[in-house]
Amino acid sequence: LKLPIILNNGGFIYDPVSNKNLVSNYMQNDISKNLIDEIVTLNFNPFVHLEVNNQNKLYYSALFNYGERDYYDSRMKANDKRFEKVKKYNIENKKVITIFLIGEKNELTDLYEMLKEKYPVVQYHLFLDVYSHYYWLEINSINATKKNGVKFLKKHLNIENVTCFGDHLNDLSMFEECDNSYAVKNAHKNLIELADEVIGSNIEDGVAKFLESRMIL
Repeated sequence: LKLPIILNNGGFIYDPVSNKNLVSNYMQNDISKNLIDEIVTLNFNPFVHLEVNNQNKLYYSALFNYGERDYYDSRMKANDKRFEKVKKYNIENKKVITIFLIGEKNELTDLYEMLKEKYPVVQYHLFLDVYSHYYWLEINSINATKKNGVKFLKKHLNIENVTCFGDHLNDLSMFEECDNSYAVKNAHKNLIELADEVIGSNIEDGVAKFLESRMIL
């Protein structure tokens, strides 16, 4: 890949050519610490994505459920070097990009509702991972949105027309910013209502087939 990539719901924009982040929307350190402490106290095991001395790290304490192991194993197969197992989440003098958890729907929904009320100054995304069938709860800076990511790339790359594809609620802001938006057939109903068109589901390789049908060979 040669073009910059919007990652972690707009948490940062990564340039694969220079191997650097063009944009990093860090979370407030004190808020991050309070969130992590509370989550750990409630016997959850968060993944904490942060920058340490300009290097990306992914702290985790253990792997307890299939969703966590599936994510870890898939990243190991991709030779992901960010993972670092820790006994304690020490984020002092470090820049936190995102905190996320993988678990069952009921437990993460309860946690989501509690944290959202107690810490409203960050963004939350709760969604089903269609591959592991476990739920993810992602916590990001209030400035970390896909909409802001698209805005930055339009200006950075000097482009006028952007097409996007989505399947869940964290794509809503991106749909508002993009010129052409497509929802896969099994997307959230709110996204389908906002989309210009509905294409095949992600299980049917809907996005890949859409792109293939418009390729000029």
